[in-house]
Amino acid sequence: MLENEENNENAAFVSLCGDIDLTAFSENPNLKDTWAPQVCDMLENEENNENAEFGVKEVEYIQAEVKIIKCLVENIVVDISFNQLGGLFTLCFLEKHASTTILDFRSDRSTSSKSFQKEIKKKEEEIKKKDDFIFEMKRQMDSMKEYLMNNLGYHGGTSNIDQGMSAPIAPSMPPPIAP
Repeated sequence: MLENEENNENAAFVSLCGDIDLTAFSENPNLKDTWAPQVCDMLENEENNENAEFGVKEVEYIQAEVKIIKCLVENIVVDISFNQLGGLFTLCFLEKHASTTILDFRSDRSTSSKSFQKEIKKKEEEIKKKDDFIFEMKRQMDSMKEYLMNNLGYHGGTSNIDQGMSAPIAPSMPPPIAP
């Protein structure tokens, strides 16, 4: 993480495909709608500047829910997103589950791409197993909810859990008051 004098933080991640993904964060709410266009303008100025330190080309500003700037800097693809925690969570997940393997392979240039691909495949299988575990837990939770609904006497046979209640209501209790 890089932090400038205005408490804006930037996380950079070089992905396996060789591009650079930047995520810029700020606690300043005034920057929410202006930050991305300002960065885009700056990059376009660099693109038009013959004396620029780095060659910037093909600046593209994508104005969607997630604001993204794409460009080439010295012929390297750079993607910049703004205030997006999802990317940071993904990065943390990758660092936790795959970074040691990735770093080992990056530091040893003699390692074949087949070995690297094998390790990535192994990590993908580990992630799939974790996903399968999560789906199985959800299935079991749904089964437990169904068991509770069928055996603990919900009012009218409907689920109060589905209505936002966290516990079953016994038939002798008054019905819940709507908020």
